[in-house]
Amino acid sequence: MSSGVAAVVQPQIAVIYLARFAEGVAPVRNFIDSYRHHSIGADHDLVIVWKGFPNDDPSGSPQEAICSQVEHRSIKMTDEGFDITAYKLAAETLPHEYVCFLNTFSEIESDGWLGKLHIHASRDDVGIVGATGSLESVRESMKGMSKAVWLCSQGIPYDPLIAAQWGHEIAKHAPNWLAQQPPSLYTRARRFAKRFLTQKLVAPKSSRRKEIEDGFEVVWAEYGAKYAGFPSFPNPHIRSNAFMLRRPLFLDALPPTLVTKEDCFEFESGHTSMTNSIVRRGLYAVVVGADGKAYRSSEWSGSKTFRSGGQENILVSDNQTRGFEAMSLARRKLYEQWTWHGVENPRNLVL
Repeated sequence: MSSGVAAVVQPQIAVIYLARFAEGVAPVRNFIDSYRHHSIGADHDLVIVWKGFPNDDPSGSPQEAICSQVEHRSIKMTDEGFDITAYKLAAETLPHEYVCFLNTFSEIESDGWLGKLHIHASRDDVGIVGATGSLESVRESMKGMSKAVWLCSQGIPYDPLIAAQWGHEIAKHAPNWLAQQPPSLYTRARRFAKRFLTQKLVAPKSSRRKEIEDGFEVVWAEYGAKYAGFPSFPNPHIRSNAFMLRRPLFLDALPPTLVTKEDCFEFESGHTSMTNSIVRRGLYAVVVGADGKAYRSSEWSGSKTFRSGGQENILVSDNQTRGFEAMSLARRKLYEQWTWHGVENPRNLVL
């Protein structure tokens, strides 16, 4: 006999948002504003993981006041570990069939965003969906950035392209190099004419420059060892700023330990990454755009999502996608090159 009381149906999907205290109030406000502004498109529970709040309790904080505007569940934790540590705790705690993870800087950019992710995540041939993906090799990118800083710290002549590409990092480690004033066009023309008239052959690279570059390779052999085991380009992986998959599959793809930042790099884009672990099961890893379409890795570069086109097709943005939009043209081109084409042009690696 029916009791006449309707059973409460548990949503299949948990949307897990990481609110990290150390990142301040603004990112939480931006996420909640975007969450409220856009239709969602799928039944779900919003779960906020409060990470690193004083006494492990967000009560009375501006972040908690902001999040009180929307219905949600809470999970509290210390600031120990990384974003993936928080995702692991949530996935182990919750009963939902699907989990959708959003980091502190995530902002929703499209109506029906969760429904667009879920329709593809629930396909039998798909293992993981994300708002963004990349082919980048962290090993090659870290070497390129480190080499730019090394060359400038060792006093190579001012190069406007290097300054445009790597000015932010150089400003921290070799500010005096950035302070050099590039010679005027007239001065450069006089220097070229003098070399042309007085030398039959100009070496393409000075012995001093070669000595500096050789020195970098020695330093990188030691410093870069922690990146040596990462895949070379192309290295398809779903970025961890916004992704969705079945909860048991996520738990099964987790590594046994997440102790260092390099462990997190490995989880996102290493040989044993979450993406690779899922693809090895015969399942697809796809990026879903604001247009609702699913893009396989061979299509990501033209999807107009992460570092592609004007990024106008992004379903969920983050600090990395917004940072890309704020870059100089030269720096954007460099990042596009590394993300979708690898290190093909030696100038892009400031060789």
